[in-house]
Amino acid sequence: MKSWSKRWRAYWDNLKAQELDRLAAHEAGHTVLFWFSPDIAVVENVRIDHGRGGQTLGIRNYRRSLTADGRWDRLASDLAGLAAEMAVYSAVQARGSTNDLLEARDEAREVIGQFGLVSCPWNDPRPPDLLDIGAMFVSRPETEVCVALRLAYARARLTLDEKRWAFEAIRKALLDKRELATTDLNSLLGARPWFIN
Repeated sequence: MKSWSKRWRAYWDNLKAQELDRLAAHEAGHTVLFWFSPDIAVVENVRIDHGRGGQTLGIRNYRRSLTADGRWDRLASDLAGLAAEMAVYSAVQARGSTNDLLEARDEAREVIGQFGLVSCPWNDPRPPDLLDIGAMFVSRPETEVCVALRLAYARARLTLDEKRWAFEAIRKALLDKRELATTDLNSLLGARPWFIN
């Protein structure tokens, strides 16, 4: 019986490590987009916890007061966790992914309602490699919402590719410490000089 118990423990430890790595990648994706987007709120805390998921905290709800560019950046940051998982694992499995997609869908509806699709600041981003999120998370055909989600996802992937060094630094630090405060992020990434409290 001991050998079975040891094998089960080894399997569980490996599964736990894989889940933590996926959570770290997911939360690092959100953090990179928030950190390098000058028009949205500052990240105060990022953490991962096996069995409970991860959180990027301290991002207050600034949606109503953001400019059009800030709202589009917020939409891209909503999808950044999924983009990070697709970049690293070629699949989306983190527990919060569905919530992120639903939040992004609602954000896309608000942005389009307030500013229109023509307000999107990104010119011809490369096409996303995610599934057709429009068919999965939009209840009726909302072409503009689907287009907005695709554009935001593509922007998240492009930003993560450009800031790969920051993504990897945050991911590694999260795996080491499980929680990062703003001071930790400042030491990893440098201060955000354009953000004014």
